[in-house]
Amino acid sequence: MLSRVAERLYWLARYLERAENTARLLNVFSQTILDLPKGAEPSWDTLLFVSASEEAFHQRYQNVNERNVAKFLLADDDNPVSILNSVRAARENARTTREILPFEVWEMINELYLDLKTNAQQSLARVPRYEMLQRVVRSCLEITGLLEGALVRGMVRHFIILGCYLERTDMSSRVLDVGAAMLLQHPKERVAAYEGLLWRHQLKSLNAQHAYRTTMGPRVEAPLVIKFLIDNPSFPRALGGCLAALRNTIENLPRPAAPLRALDAAHRRIRGYQPDVVDEVEDYDEPVEPMDADELHHFLDQIQSDLITIHETFDATWFLSGD
Repeated sequence: MLSRVAERLYWLARYLERAENTARLLNVFSQTILDLPKGAEPSWDTLLFVSASEEAFHQRYQNVNERNVAKFLLADDDNPVSILNSVRAARENARTTREILPFEVWEMINELYLDLKTNAQQSLARVPRYEMLQRVVRSCLEITGLLEGALVRGMVRHFIILGCYLERTDMSSRVLDVGAAMLLQHPKERVAAYEGLLWRHQLKSLNAQHAYRTTMGPRVEAPLVIKFLIDNPSFPRALGGCLAALRNTIENLPRPAAPLRALDAAHRRIRGYQPDVVDEVEDYDEPVEPMDADELHHFLDQIQSDLITIHETFDATWFLSGD
């Protein structure tokens, strides 16, 4: 496979995953604000902070409010990480690789792009925005499901998995950082009253409620949720599960040594982060130690740096090699 084709498949998967997860995050953040008590609502700049887009936002908008942030993340033509632009980029990568993808993939991505182009600007109020974001999530799930069910287990699928799971690791770490940022905005004694609600919403944003209950039980507390979302190797949106999927794929590609070294460094960091929590479901009556939000935020910053390094090794190994 040509390097440029592999790179387009990789970025196709990354942009689709980015659009889906940004839609989930924006929707769940909106619902979290509605459910939290007055005075405890997080600021909308939390989403800008987590997406590392504060500077780009402030170049275009004066006020950090719900409508401006929603427009910036959903429908802003000048924001390269908006959902509209992510789907547009996925569409372009699908267009240039149509001959090696199932035909329906191009049709579905094109339909999603046309829906966003036509309706995103008119979907900024809460109800139409919720419906628009739900359509984005459903469409992305349908496209990734089609890719998984229709592709042979070969190079095309391998590079799509690389893009999907690296982006998913990135976005899952950012969702966790939303929780840390919310906790850091208020004194610990004030946070205690609604911390469980906040982390239930974090699970919902990663479609992890069912998996969490079946693995950890009904108790929703920050250290338990963090343990599950960081180092669960069997849940495909946990950081550990994402890195395991990446490792399995890299081992099937040529010249895997450098990417595996970068991946294993991130995996060691994840295994080394151990919040003080109970390990067994039978221990649910035992007290759980409070989480250190500063420590979590610092850890997630390190994970972000690790993911940049992993991407750079992918780039050097498979996309710039001239093969």
